Amino acid sequence: MMVRTLLVLLSLAVFTPSFSLADDRIHGYWFLSGRDGFPDFARTETLNALHPDGRLAILPRTLSADADAIATMDVEIQGNIAVFTSPEVLYDSEYYYELLNDDLIHFVNMKGEFFLRRMPEDAYLHAALLRLVLTGEVARYQPAVMDDFFGDAERIAVDLKDNGGRLLLVHMPGARLEGAIRIDDAPWGWPLGPNVMAFWLTPGAAPEKVTRLLSEASHPLVSESK
Repeated sequence: MMVRTLLVLLSLAVFTPSFSLADDRIHGYWFLSGRDGFPDFARTETLNALHPDGRLAILPRTLSADADAIATMDVEIQGNIAVFTSPEVLYDSEYYYELLNDDLIHFVNMKGEFFLRRMPEDAYLHAALLRLVLTGEVARYQPAVMDDFFGDAERIAVDLKDNGGRLLLVHMPGARLEGAIRIDDAPWGWPLGPNVMAFWLTPGAAPEKVTRLLSEASHPLVSESK
């Protein structure tokens, strides 16, 4: 619901200019909040990721969503103006924006305003999921409940579009993850940044397309601590 609400808010102003992405201060992972810090990350309903190339992913905070709750847009920046475009919204929308500090952005126009606050640095699983959604290949995801050798690790099952297969994202706090895990010489697990692995759950070897999108999703949008 909040994802659609944010899309509606972004569509309230009608503009048509096209600018190039220019402000690297806003790259990274954000959540919908307020000037006063409420809701905080634990209570927010919407997460966002802004790629350096201008792609924007908008997800619900809960670790469960289908295609109707996942949104992607493009953002173009010039000076203090952000232009949002989406195939789901008829017109572009333009907002003035200001970084109130390193962790809070204020967007405003004549129709409304909203605030984005930077996600906690240790939200590795959410960040990995956002990067995967930015590839445009995620159909749905949900918490994975299963008895296996991952123990109590937090997990998300991700279904790819066009029946492209299923992945399991596993958060492994404190782990040092480097390189792919192979079974019978075929890749089975890929590190998606600090403490997160993606495992291929569909029978058979992962297609080359899956390997490419996981390679893309493994690159952080901003520097991440281990």
